Amino acid sequence: MGSSPHESRLASKVRDFADNWDIHRETLEEQLAFVRDSISTVMDVMTHLDVELADSLSQAAVEAAIDEAPK
Repeated sequence: MGSSPHESRLASKVRDFADNWDIHRETLEEQLAFVRDSISTVMDVMTHLDVELADSLSQAAVEAAIDEAPK
């Protein structure tokens, strides 16, 4: 029995995929590392802003309490 042209093309595609898998995996790893680093940066910035806002609100509360204190 001979193989059909479809089987030959499928086998060729499978070989191409296998040959290129390492390249695609490496590219995917680089892209995922970029996403990880970007998310980490966003988390750091948001944490910093949250701390600054909390400090600012705390300072404003202290100043308001001082202003309202009997003299």
